[in-house]
Amino acid sequence: MKNNIFLITCLLSILLISCEKEVDVEIKDNDPKIVLSAHIGAGDSLKCYVSSSIPLYATNNGQIKVIEDAVVEVSSDNITWKTLHYNPFYYSYSLSLIDFSPSEGQTYYIRASANGFKSVNSSCTIPFYNPVDVTLVKIDTTDNSGMGNYMIGITIKVKDAIGQRNYYGIQAFLNEQEFYLENNTNWIFSDNIGDGSEFIFKYTHWYWHHGDVIKIRLLQSDESFYRFHYSFDNYISDDPFTEPSPVFSNIENGLGICSGYTSRDYTFVIP
Repeated sequence: MKNNIFLITCLLSILLISCEKEVDVEIKDNDPKIVLSAHIGAGDSLKCYVSSSIPLYATNNGQIKVIEDAVVEVSSDNITWKTLHYNPFYYSYSLSLIDFSPSEGQTYYIRASANGFKSVNSSCTIPFYNPVDVTLVKIDTTDNSGMGNYMIGITIKVKDAIGQRNYYGIQAFLNEQEFYLENNTNWIFSDNIGDGSEFIFKYTHWYWHHGDVIKIRLLQSDESFYRFHYSFDNYISDDPFTEPSPVFSNIENGLGICSGYTSRDYTFVIP
């Protein structure tokens, strides 16, 4: 009986080995694509970035391949277009507020072309700002050095504006220096947990003085802005056991993001 089992096992092994063969898999549409990044903010000058994607299995040293000779254009009616100017110092394409002044409720169209690439395009609508309650809940100060170098911690509460789906981003500054969120809290959030929800954010910073101004910048964005930053933050997670997730893109024929946002600043003085 044992000999029969051994013989069957050997025969199955031979059959499996004889069935092995190389399979060539053709990867379609693996050419480099234009990567366009443009966040269009109401009242902010327009700046966008254009680079080349890295084809699958291509070698790369981790450097972004900036496309410096692209033609990048923006329009508010999809008929009349304005050309952005390339700035080699910032590796970006831009227009000043004199030439292009985005406003709330307006839809904007953007397109880019470059030699050797398919032209890309996208559009976005800047939302109207829905008034939000932003409250400075708490200020904590400590002196860990004994030399007057105090650390300050602030707690901010944001109450969602009711009546519509909202997508937010939050930033905090002390004398124009940015605070850091505690506990890896995501700076992008939405009211998908419930209309009128309240959100708590805790920040810490060094070197403050009585009378310093804390500025909270609250962004209200379209869904694309939220989905891009949320997926990007998940993609670059420091957790080695987390599977990378695809980064959201809404660029036709290419990759990247075109999104709209508006913002308001809320200021508080340290007593």
